[in-house]
Amino acid sequence: MPPWSPYVAHFLFWLPFIVRGQVDRMRGRADGPPVHAAPGARWLIFRHSVATFGMYLGLGAAVARKEVLDGVPAAVGIALIGLGLGLALWTLWVFRSWRLRAELGPGHELCTGGPFRLVRHPIYTAMDLLALGTAVWAPNAFTLGGVLGIALVGDQRARAEEHILLDAFGERYALFMASTRRFVPGIY
Repeated sequence: MPPWSPYVAHFLFWLPFIVRGQVDRMRGRADGPPVHAAPGARWLIFRHSVATFGMYLGLGAAVARKEVLDGVPAAVGIALIGLGLGLALWTLWVFRSWRLRAELGPGHELCTGGPFRLVRHPIYTAMDLLALGTAVWAPNAFTLGGVLGIALVGDQRARAEEHILLDAFGERYALFMASTRRFVPGIY
């Protein structure tokens, strides 16, 4: 397997987000000012980006040093990244009100179908799968730290989003929270 294969997997993972952003812009989606916004939403994105950057430092080091694993670790890593990609695609297909920041715009719709039947935050679960697959495929201190950082900050972002969703949708979102786990179906 070529040493740059993880880059292809990562490109394929992020491509749907890029396409979705472009499609939303072409359709002229009216974002407008947020109706509900989590305090520190931009700071949370920055911290998530730092953790992701750390993971990419580790991936780059593994590729440069030819330490990307083959065999079973590569297969498991590819499978985890592929699962994350599938979950991200499904989520972006179903979720019409997706935004990067923890904020709700005018007309935001609460989505409880599709992947949201399994977990409350499928995008963050997909990102966790990307990070975990990367660490299995190219294990080093940076990729392992990236898994931890991405998961921890993703959890903080999810909690911030839950606060504004509770404010916006009240009992309807509270019932959804009670019946659906945050990241791992039936566990957490």
